[in-house]
Amino acid sequence: MGENTTPMNTHLAIQQQALQRQQIELESAIEELDTNEAWKVIGNIMVKKDPQVLKKELQEKLATVTNRLERLQNASN
Repeated sequence: MGENTTPMNTHLAIQQQALQRQQIELESAIEELDTNEAWKVIGNIMVKKDPQVLKKELQEKLATVTNRLERLQNASN
C-alpha cells in the first residue's frame, strides 16, 4: 500500500474536500448578500436577518473554515 493511500491520508483528503466545499458555499453566500433583505435558516424555520449582520457571521465562519483547511493542509504535508 502506497503512502498516499493510507486510511489516515484518505480521511484527511475527505475532510479537506468537505472544507473546500464549505468554503466555496460561504464565499458564494457572502457575495449574494448585497440585498436589502436576508433570511437565515435555523433548524426548520427561516428567520429574517439584517444582511450586514448575516454577512459578518458568514465572514467569521469562512475565516474559521479557511483556518481549519490551512491546518489540515499543513498536517498532510
